[in-house]
Amino acid sequence: MTAINETAYPRIRSSITEKELVEIYTPEKEELEFINNNAKTETSKLGLLVLLKLFQRLGYFPTSLNEIPPQIIEYIGIAAGFQDIQINMQEYLKMKSRWVHTSLIRTFLNIKAYSNNGKEFMTEVMLKACHTKDIIADIINLAIEEMVLHRYELPAFSAFLRTASDTRAAVNKMFYQNIYNQIGESYKESLKLLLKREESESTSPWDKLKQDPGRPTVQQIKKFIHHVLWLQSLNKGNIILDNIPESKFKRFVEEASSLNVSQINEVSVHKRFTLIVSLIQAKTTQSFDDLAEMFIRRVRTLHNTANKALEEYQRSHQEIAEDLIETLGKIAENWAATKDNETRSKAVDNIFGGNEEELQKKCAAYLAHSKNNYILFLPQYYRNQKGMFFKLLELLQLKSTSSDKRLELAIEFLLKNKVTI
Repeated sequence: MTAINETAYPRIRSSITEKELVEIYTPEKEELEFINNNAKTETSKLGLLVLLKLFQRLGYFPTSLNEIPPQIIEYIGIAAGFQDIQINMQEYLKMKSRWVHTSLIRTFLNIKAYSNNGKEFMTEVMLKACHTKDIIADIINLAIEEMVLHRYELPAFSAFLRTASDTRAAVNKMFYQNIYNQIGESYKESLKLLLKREESESTSPWDKLKQDPGRPTVQQIKKFIHHVLWLQSLNKGNIILDNIPESKFKRFVEEASSLNVSQINEVSVHKRFTLIVSLIQAKTTQSFDDLAEMFIRRVRTLHNTANKALEEYQRSHQEIAEDLIETLGKIAENWAATKDNETRSKAVDNIFGGNEEELQKKCAAYLAHSKNNYILFLPQYYRNQKGMFFKLLELLQLKSTSSDKRLELAIEFLLKNKVTI
């Protein structure tokens, strides 16, 4: 149930500042002339003025003046020069002229009474709003705005709430009917199967529709890929839902998501099929986002694993690095010990000891892993998951968001040559 404070329906707060009193409730000269011309006694003049100022603030006449904060009535009375304000107001509440005054105020402010086609106008506004909006508060707020703009007296909040609920239900019923009529009979039969649970199964296909992607493990990604393919095979209602406003579609999906298989079987047939095709489309779209997220997280995991492998390699090969540095130190020492190039050459030959090729390999290996280049470790982790990644790339059909298409071309090349890679 939508609460009044969730809407723009005018209300008077229990606490009000001095500034608000002055700006909102100070009587104007024309207003004082109005009450003097239409009321005779001090009591009726004060009551008429209070009603006028309250209507200007609210757009409707309060059902009980006893609910109005006394400080507002006191301020209006003092600002207009009245005496014995509270006593006069209590007397005014007993007078029948109060109901005559409401008509005078409408005429003075050029306001149409709600009884003068106000309900019909409000209903018409709400019916139009319900085609693009679904939240009751939004529908009410639009109706309030239009009624004020067209100078209609506002009804009680309950009238707004009741009419908004009724019109939304009527418009949604029309959507349900139109969507149902566009669903082919064979598709309806396949959708019906989603709401049946086999005796051997603990859950129904309807529950399966709402499946979460889970953690991005290899096994779970493969499982979720099958789930996405299943959703694709079911998603034949995208054209049917093309012209449905986003707010309506979102509401259909939210309601469908909240219903278990027993509950959705209890709703009307037109609504039931609307909710089913809406949930299928939403879940199909969401599944590709989930799959992309799983892809990213899986790649990130592999890169982290490769980086850790590099760190472990560097730790385990620290001794080799020290040997190479020691060898380089000996070469530099012997080179500096003499200026004779032949002696230098013999000294270096002695240091190498015929192990030049082995030292070259050690140097190459050290340089390859010395600059945090963990990419060299990636192939061993990708190898067993290659098929899964190819399947992901085929399903996701990634597109560049810029004019640079090099990544698209690279993916296209990989997919064309996946058998040989």
